[in-house]
Amino acid sequence: LTSHHPFVYTPAAYRELFPSLSPEEGWGLLGPYLRSARYVDDTLRGFFEKMEARGLAQETLFVFYGDHDMGYL
Repeated sequence: LTSHHPFVYTPAAYRELFPSLSPEEGWGLLGPYLRSARYVDDTLRGFFEKMEARGLAQETLFVFYGDHDMGYL
């Protein structure tokens, strides 16, 4: 699970889900980044849903750390 450059780590299903978000369509790095961010969001959602279903989320502290932004803005 990553949203780090070069943003090629998303499963094929995510590349097919947003085919127009490609450098060829004028998106540059932003399109692959958005695809990657969507993949991370969906994966984390699934993780939290499983933690909740097992009764583990209520007493758990989740910490997320990022060492930098994507440098695009």
